[in-house]
Amino acid sequence: MKLIEKTQHFFYTIGFKLRHKTKYYFITSVRRYIPDEHQWKGMVSRWKANGVWDNGSSKKREDYELEETRCWGFLKSKKRAIELVENNVTDLNEAGYYKYVVIETSYEGLLPYADNQMWFIYNRETGKYDRCEKPRFSEGIVNYCLG
Repeated sequence: MKLIEKTQHFFYTIGFKLRHKTKYYFITSVRRYIPDEHQWKGMVSRWKANGVWDNGSSKKREDYELEETRCWGFLKSKKRAIELVENNVTDLNEAGYYKYVVIETSYEGLLPYADNQMWFIYNRETGKYDRCEKPRFSEGIVNYCLG
């Protein structure tokens, strides 16, 4: 058996075994924002240094959104994970910093794939999170829990 075939077989076997292990529900806060002036200057200077920015560029600060995430932990119980998020336990919102929380399902292992996202949005009136549709900015993005 060639090395590449052995490697593929190894990862297939590991993947098969891991799909049958315990599910974990990862809780991650997500924040989207437009960079402030200081951050924007840093981004532009890096682009200039790397030859990505030309002086005639029409890029504007308002056209860019940055994203920050914070994985709070993981649980074996889906019901408990939802309960913790909905009740904003330990202030997942961090006083208005994180608007969204996502719960993702994953398994143990190296570079596991997180799927089955459940999204929540912060409700200022109740101080809790409510279930919501997946935000547009997150289309096609998975593994928030792993950064």
